[in-house]
Amino acid sequence: MLVDLVCILAVLLLAAWGSVRLRWITPTGALAGLWVATGAYLGGGGLALLLLGLFFLLGSLSTKWKKQPKEQMGVAQQQGGQRAVPNVLANGLVPALLGWWAWWLQAPEPWVWPMLAAAVASATSDTVSSELGSLYGRQFWDVRTG
Repeated sequence: MLVDLVCILAVLLLAAWGSVRLRWITPTGALAGLWVATGAYLGGGGLALLLLGLFFLLGSLSTKWKKQPKEQMGVAQQQGGQRAVPNVLANGLVPALLGWWAWWLQAPEPWVWPMLAAAVASATSDTVSSELGSLYGRQFWDVRTG
């Protein structure tokens, strides 16, 4: 288990470094992402980590997709599309807390899975739909401004 955890942490550090270099996330956001991903892995295993990774990939790509038109419409992600700590916690706090809690209690994975998967699915649908909906939707409703 310890060898697996060390290998996973090495992969996560490499992914965080690469994401910062690609300007998909701020350095502090990457540190928060490491905390989220580690918790999800400890409580939900490799599949939980895969879900989070897919969320981050889809969210980042949809944010960068046609960035200039989104900037002109005033709906582009702040900081040049980079995610920061508030973004990480808004989308990853629930999966992280579930994972860390399950790890602490040494609870079996099955009770964590439905909740963790639902939280990541919700974050994914919210992020991708708001990023692409502003470009392709006929009627966009922004929850912040109405």
